[in-house]
Amino acid sequence: MYAALELGCQGGILAAACYVPRRCAEILAAFRGGDRARAGALQEGLVPLDKEIVGRFGPAGVKAAMDAAGFYGGPVRAPLAPLTIAERERIGALLAA
Repeated sequence: MYAALELGCQGGILAAACYVPRRCAEILAAFRGGDRARAGALQEGLVPLDKEIVGRFGPAGVKAAMDAAGFYGGPVRAPLAPLTIAERERIGALLAA
């Protein structure tokens, strides 16, 4: 998101906003408030989550992360397969960190 804001975008549609919405809103608020260093630092904290949850697990990962964050992600629809218990635990650990 940070790079898009630097290029002049006014916002974005972020998969991470499904499970860490406050963090995503904080990036936008910091950027708009002129605190680009804070916005960049917050964005850096999202990169590992995005790579692991969205990049590695896709929609099933986003849904599991939503569940782990206290939201309702729900089951994936066919032809997607649900995550294993170990994968769901991994996502929970990532969010806890």
